[in-house]
Amino acid sequence: MTTTRHADLTDLHRVNGTLLDELAEEARAFLALLSRHHAGEDVGGELYGSVAHLGTHASLLQERLIQEAELADDLEDAGE
Repeated sequence: MTTTRHADLTDLHRVNGTLLDELAEEARAFLALLSRHHAGEDVGGELYGSVAHLGTHASLLQERLIQEAELADDLEDAGE
């Protein structure tokens, strides 16, 4: 059981790292669109879509980070 739980924690950590990278990429895309918007370009639809992607990635990452923290706490409490 211990090995499986540690493997689960490792997997969650890896997935969370990937999600964090994706969120960072979405944030860069949003900032680029925002810059274009401030320069007077009509990017309303793209900007809306970018915000939606940011929200989706952030929500998913939040859930996964909570799972990772809870699993790490469980392992620590069990002395594993």
